[in-house]
Amino acid sequence: MIKEIHYPNVASQQGLIWYYKNENGRMLFGHNGGDLGSLTEMFISYTNNIGVVLLSNSSNYNAIAQIENAVLNFAEETDFVIMGDINLDNVINIQDVILIVNLIMIGEYNSYADFNLDNIVDVLDVVQIVNMILN
Repeated sequence: MIKEIHYPNVASQQGLIWYYKNENGRMLFGHNGGDLGSLTEMFISYTNNIGVVLLSNSSNYNAIAQIENAVLNFAEETDFVIMGDINLDNVINIQDVILIVNLIMIGEYNSYADFNLDNIVDVLDVVQIVNMILN
């Protein structure tokens, strides 16, 4: 319901609290706010699955818009890897669990499989990825 435009004749970009905006050629979806001496922005670009959250102690919306654009540019230019996505298919599932178990069996280290960042891939990492899948 958040993404649906409920009253297009009244506000053609407004969903349920969140709204769409076209900023620097990007269609973004989110919400902003502020108070005396502060501004906040939270927007998602569905075309490339990135988002940005900005909290500031500034009332300068133009500066915040420039920062938002710079952060989105950086995110678009950077290859991010999802922790636990061992086979790099952008999904964490049972295939990744199997790969972690195989890493444990052969004693090989993979930073994407080391959930607790203890420089060891072990059963604790398997438990964490299974919990992630179940939640």
